[in-house]
Amino acid sequence: MHEVGFFDRDDLVDGNFDKHFKMRLRDDDKPLKILHRCGWIIGWFLLALGSAQGQGQQLMGQRFFRKPADSVQYETLRQQILENLSLDIKSNNDAITKKSEKLLIKVIPGYQFGRYAFYEDLQRTNRPDTITHLGLYVLEGRGIPEKVAACVNLKELDISGCDVRELPAWLGQLRHLETLTIAKSGLKRLKVHVGQLPSLREVNLPYNELRRIPRGLLAFDSVEGMNLSGNRLKTMPRFLGLFQRLAYLNLGYNHFRRNRMKSNMTVKSINLSHNGLESMPFSLAGFNKLISLNLSYNSIARIQNDLGGHELRVVNLYNNRLNHIPGNILKQSGIMNLDLSHNEITSVPAAIAGMKELNVLSLWDNEVKELPYELSRLPRLSTLYFQDNQLADLPDSLSRLPLVKLDVGYNRLTRIPPWVFQTNTIEELYVNNNDVAEIAEGILTMSSLRVLYIFGNPFSDNPDLKRIVKALRDRNVDVRQ
Repeated sequence: MHEVGFFDRDDLVDGNFDKHFKMRLRDDDKPLKILHRCGWIIGWFLLALGSAQGQGQQLMGQRFFRKPADSVQYETLRQQILENLSLDIKSNNDAITKKSEKLLIKVIPGYQFGRYAFYEDLQRTNRPDTITHLGLYVLEGRGIPEKVAACVNLKELDISGCDVRELPAWLGQLRHLETLTIAKSGLKRLKVHVGQLPSLREVNLPYNELRRIPRGLLAFDSVEGMNLSGNRLKTMPRFLGLFQRLAYLNLGYNHFRRNRMKSNMTVKSINLSHNGLESMPFSLAGFNKLISLNLSYNSIARIQNDLGGHELRVVNLYNNRLNHIPGNILKQSGIMNLDLSHNEITSVPAAIAGMKELNVLSLWDNEVKELPYELSRLPRLSTLYFQDNQLADLPDSLSRLPLVKLDVGYNRLTRIPPWVFQTNTIEELYVNNNDVAEIAEGILTMSSLRVLYIFGNPFSDNPDLKRIVKALRDRNVDVRQ
């Protein structure tokens, strides 16, 4: 008989490894004995490796090895994967990854903060009360295993690929549960038998087969965020307005066409990306607290309904079919970040001057040929993304803007106008892939410049250019040519 507890990376730093990972072992528990004896070595090795990103580091997290030599070999294989990726981002490292996995006897995903356990851990532990994060993945049988009820301190329950059709009444015993996820489980409807979960803040039901939002979720009136992406939903029901704290709605990858929730005083962010929308089929004018609206990756060609109230600050219409900036957006004077990239917009109207709070304007990959004088009347505009348009010049009026980032790569510019060099606020300047033949020495006066992209231009082998680039790099400016 052995007793297993669960620990996090902070326990290693605090010197609490033995306290949180003590075991009573039988004589035949040889692998676990090795693990216990090598505990400190493994712990500090984990800290040394740290967290990372990318394919070569997907196995990162809390790792247990059979012997110290395995940990060295694991690091060697991981470095080999990273080297392969640096040479070719599409390199196939499956064989190396499988070889790495064979060195491990336990992996706890590094993207989870705090303590994390799986169903196998739940079955063998005598201390389910130590489990705060639990993942149930591709389990046989129907429903949530009742042993989960013993995890009285559980904060996160993550279920994926399981046959779950209801939330049983005993789930109400998990008074500390903050996040509940049921993903990729073919869920068509969900029966809720739970009274209340007072600590629950987030409900996630992504990538199922729901056609209606389960009304039983009303039992969780403390919920602040709801992820219902990747289903077959078409209507926002009226009862969503009854949630007193609901602030975030992720409705992406659905088929929404109707909104029966005419007004709402709590929702601050709505994601309606990937819904196949050709227009905005309903109004959000009654959403008085709405701050952020994501309508990206649709097929929107026109917007006839209001997008929100006076609190709207962020609008994302990336990758749609707009050929102009809709008037419904131009009249929203409080918008601070507007993304209209990857559309078919041909001009920027003078009415944009009314968007006095605009801080970031993104119009890359459109068909804009010139920038209007009215842009210079936006006192807060600090970031302009106009990459991949048809600009032939940058008007002097833009010198009035407090620009920090200016991206005009992939256009038809033949020069960098003098006003750019006289601007002492620009930190990032992208003029790559244009028709610029030379860089004036005035660029050395840009005291705030940190990033400069000039590659893809027809520069001749000019010694002055080399001298300018060297002088900028000596100032630690990141120059790409």
